[in-house]
Order: sequence, then C-alpha cells, then structure tokens
Amino acid sequence: MKEWYPYADLVLKNGKIYTVDLTIPEIQSGNYDFTVIENGYVAVKDGKIIGVGEGLEESLLGEKTQVVDVEGKTVIPGLMDSHMHAMFAGMDLQNVALEKCKTMDEMLALLKERAAKEPAGKWIKGAAWNELNWTDGKKPDRYVLDSVSTEHPIFAKRLCCHVIVANSKALELAEITKDTPDPDGGIIGRDEKGEPNGWLYENSAMDLIEKVYLAPTEEELMASIEGIGKYLNSLGITSVIDANMTFDCMRAYKEAYKAGRLNYRDNMMFYLDKAIGDIPYHLNRIKEMTAVTGFGDDMLKFNGIKVTLDGIPASGTAYMRRNYKHMPETRGYTTITPEEMKEVCRYASRYNWQVGVHTIGDAAMDVALDAFEAGAEEKDN
Repeated sequence: MKEWYPYADLVLKNGKIYTVDLTIPEIQSGNYDFTVIENGYVAVKDGKIIGVGEGLEESLLGEKTQVVDVEGKTVIPGLMDSHMHAMFAGMDLQNVALEKCKTMDEMLALLKERAAKEPAGKWIKGAAWNELNWTDGKKPDRYVLDSVSTEHPIFAKRLCCHVIVANSKALELAEITKDTPDPDGGIIGRDEKGEPNGWLYENSAMDLIEKVYLAPTEEELMASIEGIGKYLNSLGITSVIDANMTFDCMRAYKEAYKAGRLNYRDNMMFYLDKAIGDIPYHLNRIKEMTAVTGFGDDMLKFNGIKVTLDGIPASGTAYMRRNYKHMPETRGYTTITPEEMKEVCRYASRYNWQVGVHTIGDAAMDVALDAFEAGAEEKDN
C-alpha cells in the first residue's frame, strides 16, 4: 500500500495561472472573463490539482514535494481533444510520414528511401499524403507505387484516413482482382478496363489490404500509446476521446494503463466496423457489452459507440443532398442504411450508450439526426 503523504507531490510557482473558474451557465450567458492569477501557484497531489492561488501556500509543502519555478511562464489547464485517433496516430509515427509532400515525386522518393532499407517482402506503409496539397496535380495509383518497388507490398493511407492507395504486390497478397466485388460499405477503385487501380475507399475496402498486413502486437500497440502520449503532452493535450477502438486496441489501453505507460486520459469509443461484421452482429455486441458509457476511471473509460456513416468530399464518398460538381456521377453514399442507423441509436439508447457518428455530407447529417430522434423516442418509451 502506498504511504500516505499529507502534502502536495508537485507545486508550480511563479506562474501566470489561467483558471477556468466559470460555471457552464456563466459561459453560456457570454461571460468569458475567467480569473488570471499573476505570480501564482498550482499544487498537485495524486494526479489532481489541490490548490491554486497567489504567491505560494507554504502549508502545501513537505520534504518530498517537488517545487518547480516556472519563472513567469503561462500555466493553463490541460487541453482535451474531443475527437481523434490517438493510438492510430501513435502507430503512424512509425510509418513513412508523407504529410509534408508537395508533389507525387516527393511521396515516391520517401517510400523508396524506406523500401531501400527493408528486405524484399517487408510491408512498406505510408501515412497522411494529400494530393490536394500537391503542386503537380497528380494522383498516385498502383502503377506509380510499383515504380517504388514490386518486391515490397506498399500501401499509403491518405490524410483523411478514408482512402488508401496500394501497389500491385499488396493487391496480389490481398487477392484483390478485377473480379473482386466491392465490399459492403466500401469501394474498390478501378481503371477504365475495370482493373483495380490501387485506390480503396472506406474501412471495409481498406481492410481488404490491412487484414493481410501483419497486425500489430499488443506490445506495438502499447508502444504507440506511449509514443503519442509524449507528443500530446508536449502540446498541452492531456485528455482525448479516442474513436474507432477495436477489442484489441481497448485491451492494449488497459495493459498500458496497468504498466504505467498511459500518460493521457483516454475515453474509448468502440467501433462498429462494417469490415468485421454487419449491423445485426454489432447490435448484438451493443446488447452483450457489460460495460457502458462512463465505465472506468479518470484515466481510462468507455465513452461511446462510433459509427462511420459516410466518407469525405475529396473522394466523393461523403453523402450529399446533391451530386458533386467534380464528380457529377455521384453524391456519395452511407456505409449503412438509414434504418440500420436508427436501429443502432435505438439499441444504444436502450442499453445506455452514447453514440458518436462520423458525418461529413449534409445528407448523411440528415440520416444521423433522424437516427438520434429515433434513439430519443426509444429512451422515452
């Protein structure tokens, strides 16, 4: 048992302390004039703030208290990111970073650099490319990635995380051919001859590649949690809502917490992924889960259910009320039907789950709002 210590564990002194000492009704009324303390202190014990004020409260100090003089620097409450994919971002720290590329050639050069360091057959994975930021107006496809290597399976996830592009080796290992049908909720991109062009849209299609990519071990998942935590903390982010969690991801979070490797508050949203089952399967998951929204503690808890209802405008997968100007043949689509979305919300309401829905298109928002209404009616009955 930990020995009880009656004093603060940590005290920050000589800081400009920004408080958040307003109530929600005050903020709603337009009052944002929260207190700022010049030459102030913050005292922490067992991970919780126990004192904030001017000067320094000597009664909080003991022999073991760590006192840090911040020398007039600003101290703010920890920031919370209300929707991100922290664990996946941690995994991407290990992949080829493509977000700064300004041309397709720059993307290819970085992938070639990684491939040159890896043995033939080793998967090469890139992250966060965005052709809309490129100055050459080009788009990558399987044949372009083949110029990087035909011996390495390669795939790169777009910045939006709703599209990947893969080379021929990766498509071959995933057994994606001209005859492969589009999976439920996703699209396999094709050229004018009907052959797969390397583009895969939405999770159920992307999973055709990712399921043959060697799944990360629990230790690798825990390392990603630890790595992204250091990065988030460096930006002042101390709490996140982490969407799209699988059972493996949630187990890794639990083990990282137990091992003292979780250094941000994580609110997990478990994912209703069409890549692993249809809606009846997921409705049964909702019914059988013994823990619901709010289960856990201050560091790790269940937040809600996550549904990816549509995609993004750039790829024409966001579900719009009217057809796209740049893709007039489509107005996008939803990954599940409006009635299925309503049934998810009814079940969530019945079994005390919050629901988070990815919606980008205005038509998708119509579907989500109708579903929320159905969930509210279920709660009232």
